[in-house]
Amino acid sequence: MPYVLRVEKSRAESVRKKLVKKGILDSRWKIMEDGDFLLLPVKECVAGAFECELPRRTLHKTPYEKIYEKCRANNLSCTPPDYWERIGEVVLLPSWWQYGHCDMATLGKIYAEVLRAKTVALYDRVGGEFREQSIQIIYGNKTETVHVENGIRYMLDVSRIMFSSGNVNERIRMSRVGMGEIVVDMFSGIGYFTLPVAKNAQRVYACEKNPVAYYYLIRNIELNELSNVVPLLGDNRSVCPRGIANRVIMGYFGTLQFFEYGLSLLTPKGGIIHYHDLEREGTPLISQLVRMAEKCGFAIHGYEKRTIKSYAPRVWHVVYDLHLLPEKD
Repeated sequence: MPYVLRVEKSRAESVRKKLVKKGILDSRWKIMEDGDFLLLPVKECVAGAFECELPRRTLHKTPYEKIYEKCRANNLSCTPPDYWERIGEVVLLPSWWQYGHCDMATLGKIYAEVLRAKTVALYDRVGGEFREQSIQIIYGNKTETVHVENGIRYMLDVSRIMFSSGNVNERIRMSRVGMGEIVVDMFSGIGYFTLPVAKNAQRVYACEKNPVAYYYLIRNIELNELSNVVPLLGDNRSVCPRGIANRVIMGYFGTLQFFEYGLSLLTPKGGIIHYHDLEREGTPLISQLVRMAEKCGFAIHGYEKRTIKSYAPRVWHVVYDLHLLPEKD
């Protein structure tokens, strides 16, 4: 039977926080009402406490706690990673984790059981022009999957295409823009931003150079039953239609040399460019973007910068929303 403190409801939350801070709130028991009071369970007989019957709480273990316990029960020598990427029915674990002489087949099976996945693999960092991903399967064999996010279905093969769950907020944000607009996505991939922006846009021109990504772009247009997306295979400088876009998406790193071409896609009245890139702390990109816009006869009449996530020490993935208008003669 636990000890409890009987506290007026108006004071209960502040008292509860103090008990948590002191480490004496007993989480094994439920907090119960007693008229205008709450009964707060405590681990020891502090001043004002008395014994009282309370129902026990059902403590739910986190997925990682379950994974850790299963690893110990199977006598695995490694500490399981507490970070993973869940893409559809595939779980990706970091390849650079310290696995030592761990039984990887057993480890993979444990993650699959706890997370209800069909395939578990180790992934390495992406590289190359097409940002290809290298993986090593340790459980299962299916790498093609459908990942559902914000009501949008993305089909991909995780052994050939990367999918960053860290960009989810930006993809959700893009589902709220482009109402009735003509949009050009210069680096569409499998449709990371194309698919969400197509919810509201009049038409989206999705340009992709990688044949594998383009294949899944086509599949995803069909999967999401979109009739307003025009897929274009090839270098965007050759296939993108110029002078028609109200909005241009440049969702790929290291594309500063493409920015002037992106400007040429806008209508004569200007528009918005969502420019993604890596930015080192203390060296903002906006001054370069302003100069390049002026060179092409545009002025940046306002912008908003958002930090998406950390990429490396003092290096950040950022996106600039640039509002561009033609400069007056």
